[in-house]
Amino acid sequence: MKFKFPVHLLLMKLIPASVAVHQVKNYHVSTLAEASPVLSFAGPSAIKVPFTSYIDQKRIFDRPGNSATPSEASSSTQLVPSEQTTSSTSKPNVIPFADLNKRYQQYISGTLANSSRKCSAKNVRHRRSWAKLSDDDRKSYLNSVHCLHNGISSKFTQVPGAKFRADDLTTHHIISGGIYVFTGFMLPFHRWMIQVYEDMLRDECDYKGAIPFWDFSEHTGDITKDPIFSGNSTSMGGNGAPVPRGHGWVELDYLSGKKSVPPGSGGSCLFNPPFRTITYEGGVTSWDAISFRDRCLTRDLNTWAGQLLNIAHVEYDLSCTNIGCLQERLNGAQPGYPYLLNLMNSVRFSVGGLQLDPFAAPTDPIYYLAAANIDRLWAIWQAQEPNVRVNQTGGTHRPMGMGGAVKPSDIMIMLTPGTLRPVSDFSSTIDGTLCYCYE
Repeated sequence: MKFKFPVHLLLMKLIPASVAVHQVKNYHVSTLAEASPVLSFAGPSAIKVPFTSYIDQKRIFDRPGNSATPSEASSSTQLVPSEQTTSSTSKPNVIPFADLNKRYQQYISGTLANSSRKCSAKNVRHRRSWAKLSDDDRKSYLNSVHCLHNGISSKFTQVPGAKFRADDLTTHHIISGGIYVFTGFMLPFHRWMIQVYEDMLRDECDYKGAIPFWDFSEHTGDITKDPIFSGNSTSMGGNGAPVPRGHGWVELDYLSGKKSVPPGSGGSCLFNPPFRTITYEGGVTSWDAISFRDRCLTRDLNTWAGQLLNIAHVEYDLSCTNIGCLQERLNGAQPGYPYLLNLMNSVRFSVGGLQLDPFAAPTDPIYYLAAANIDRLWAIWQAQEPNVRVNQTGGTHRPMGMGGAVKPSDIMIMLTPGTLRPVSDFSSTIDGTLCYCYE
């Protein structure tokens, strides 16, 4: 179902009537319009960083020799799990990832072998790991990414902060983040969003392939050594420029608890290939969708957080027996969780920069490859018991377990291309309107 809806009216509906603005030490934090997308120093001890309604982000900078002490990781408020989630936490049945993936590949090949299906081996798109793409395939993908992020214009003319076509998806992610990012809609909505991004690359930027994924478990020993961040012309860019004099601990304050990790090695703008041409172009960050501001792509690759992306962490998350448990482990705060950070927060901290703003993270093209890997893990999890798990939903309509339970018939909205779709449309990658698999 397609529709036309003025984006500015949706912004008016979603923006809180009372916008909280407060001063914290010597930097400014706001829930609406003060999230400057360019790192701007406010004295020797702090910089201005993004803030959103569900996350308070602070990056503390110290003089050499004065290491910041991390705050206690308090979690007085937590997502409330279901009974099934609690039981699966206490007795995880952890299966080696190679076995899980083998079962997935068998399920996909067996299902697609039926040539009478709408989606079959004849027409399925194969999403491959970035690490396995040839240089020519990477260049083809990057050319289309440049087209989308720094070429064709936004169609959201009523949103001053949206300059390029990719900004349209980021705008939607920002204004609908409270509905989809930390709720039971998280997995199906992002499966849809990644598909829209892939279709835009193909239909508007002449890309011939499928979106690749970033298998972030391959270089957990040192994320800065992952070739995807090598900074050459066939990579997804490198690290952000180092912050002068270095910086201290990085802190995120969720409703579910405060998390602090040691500093990364960057923190400022990307100046190396292939995304240096995007630096200081227009874009949307946090609630900047309502007012144009310059920005740059920022990263702060963090080897400490990168260690949490190991395959044992992935295997533990995939040992869930229901989707409510899986979503809480991936992006929530499950009681008794054995890792300091959930898997998606581990990605956010590992890459740093714009990824620390969970709503505006799609501004950085690496976001879609990381999100595709999360979708891949969901698809692998579904394939272990496809008759039970493919159409399973879990979680609630609002964060923190609030609102009613998400159902397959619940409707989601995508402002670009302007479509309403039920959750059930995205329960499978090889049924309905979707036709892709992961290699």
